[in-house]
Amino acid sequence: VRLRSGAFDLTVVAGYPPPLWARGLKLALQKKAVTQTWSWARGEVEAAPYRSTPLLAMDVDSSLGIRSTGEEVSELSVGEQGKGRQTLSGDLASDFLEELEFCSVGTFYKKAWPTYFGPMGETSTIDHMMLPRGARRLVRSCKVLWQVGRRLQLIPSSRPRDHMPMMMELDYELAPEPPRELHSRWDLTKLGQALQFGQGRIDLLEEMQV
Repeated sequence: VRLRSGAFDLTVVAGYPPPLWARGLKLALQKKAVTQTWSWARGEVEAAPYRSTPLLAMDVDSSLGIRSTGEEVSELSVGEQGKGRQTLSGDLASDFLEELEFCSVGTFYKKAWPTYFGPMGETSTIDHMMLPRGARRLVRSCKVLWQVGRRLQLIPSSRPRDHMPMMMELDYELAPEPPRELHSRWDLTKLGQALQFGQGRIDLLEEMQV
């Protein structure tokens, strides 16, 4: 979705790669779907107009920060908050962040995690809002909305359950578009006649005077 007015221009891409829970052939199909989801998200972001700031909002179904191979993701892409071991989807998310020079904004803010509460009380940060690294300086705050999450909660429990909504505030204003350059068109035939035979030379010099 592209959101724009005279003061801002954002391209928001939202998605949810399916969780991996099956076995055998079904698991292979789920992994393929996860890969296709990230390929789609990357294509949408790369297709955003050059003046539109892309924002990727994803239920990644994975923490970020440590690849499944044990390698750490660049600190420019992922902060210390909610850092954890990645699934396949998390690895693909990290590829996206590092190759396109994006960052997961919430991982740099203490109030932005956890975003998920499991049935046994376990917590994790699996929901991520991603911006180009250069746009992180525009972020005023990023946090989980606890009270809103409790009101929206559908699972009957006295404890927080399931996903929690996040909010990010941007101090953002679109720079005015630079004026288009005017390009003069020259009639090469008349220019040649002026140079070689003097035809229209006076008119040419008058036009070129500053």
